[in-house]
Amino acid sequence: MQRIAALSEHFPDVGSPAPEEGSEAAREDWWIALKFWFGCSFMRGRRDALSVRFMEAAVEATAKILGDGERTEPDRVKQAARDGWLNWRQTAHTTQPFLSALANNGVNNSMDRKMVADSLAFVIDLPELNIVAWAISEIEQGRLRLVFYRLQRIHGVAEKLASLFLKEVVHTYDLGARCTAADYQYVFPIDTWVETVCIRLGLFEGDESLEEKTFRALAACELCNVDPIRFNQGAWYLGYARGDQGIDSVCALDSFEQAKGE
Repeated sequence: MQRIAALSEHFPDVGSPAPEEGSEAAREDWWIALKFWFGCSFMRGRRDALSVRFMEAAVEATAKILGDGERTEPDRVKQAARDGWLNWRQTAHTTQPFLSALANNGVNNSMDRKMVADSLAFVIDLPELNIVAWAISEIEQGRLRLVFYRLQRIHGVAEKLASLFLKEVVHTYDLGARCTAADYQYVFPIDTWVETVCIRLGLFEGDESLEEKTFRALAACELCNVDPIRFNQGAWYLGYARGDQGIDSVCALDSFEQAKGE
């Protein structure tokens, strides 16, 4: 498990959703923070390249219809909310200028469009509309669990996406010391690659509930003295960059039983 955790050093090169403007920029600028969020919330059930394409199309369309083409303006977002543009639950899509703009710009998945609208409606109620700064503040005050559940009010966001975002916030802003042992269940997303690595290591079989899988993976990290976030990132990188053959090669050298004996 230590070998896999060590692979986390490669994660920022291919897997991090942190914006190119930098982590501190996301903490200070609500629009950059929103792009950080979208870098996580679009990563669901499909190829990463496709998720990135839809995310970039959504960002571009949002900046055009609610901003100056480069970024979205807070006052325009608030006005859009007052005009009902973000309330897809009560207005037909055909009369929604914002949802139509997303669709016309290539965001062809209805769940993605609703998620973007809900995300904008969500940040309106946050201080300075900044979802990253809000998450940091809540984590620093010991309320990570509440953030995890509140994020799931956004359409299309379930446990995996909420934990993916929180994992990246905790890692990017070095908030591990603020996390209790119980908090790590909320910052350990299990996607296809992480699950495959855990199964090959013998941490679980694959047919357990998500809660049970998370519990077993975290228990193994604790037993082997491995940082859970580093292991999670390393496992994702191993699967993403090296595929099944790479997973088999590394896991053959680093089974759970071997790790316990080291």
